Amino acid sequence: MQSRPAEKPPLLEFGTRLDGIDYIERPGVYAIIENNHKQIAVIETSTGYFLPGGSIDSGEGKVAALKREILEEIGYDVLVLAEMGEAVDYIKARVDGKYYQIHGNFYQVQLASKRGDGIEKDHRLVWLSPEHAIQVLTRQSQAWAIQQMAKEY
Repeated sequence: MQSRPAEKPPLLEFGTRLDGIDYIERPGVYAIIENNHKQIAVIETSTGYFLPGGSIDSGEGKVAALKREILEEIGYDVLVLAEMGEAVDYIKARVDGKYYQIHGNFYQVQLASKRGDGIEKDHRLVWLSPEHAIQVLTRQSQAWAIQQMAKEY
């Protein structure tokens, strides 16, 4: 008797998918980076608080995108340690008023060497306790990802 491959659990969704709205699909990658004080790296911008990371460019792999985004945002090379999960956020962006379906892939990451200051000048790295990060993060899926990491301890 052949065994079937395990079915992938349904993708977690956050926010409300509104009927009649065409969502722009946006695949993304996000890092959960913990320092020696058990604090989580969070990027503070004028539009909210986010985990380091962002969109995947066309033809770009997930890990390559994550490394590029972190270098652009905070100027660090990183080591990608493990994939932590994935989830979807349905949002209406405050900046452009468009609706997005953000499919986030989350990774546990460790900072390596500092190469510069990052090129995104409105991005400020702050270190927060996991509890505080969960409270302030703008996207629910990112708070969920930190909760998943906390369960691993």
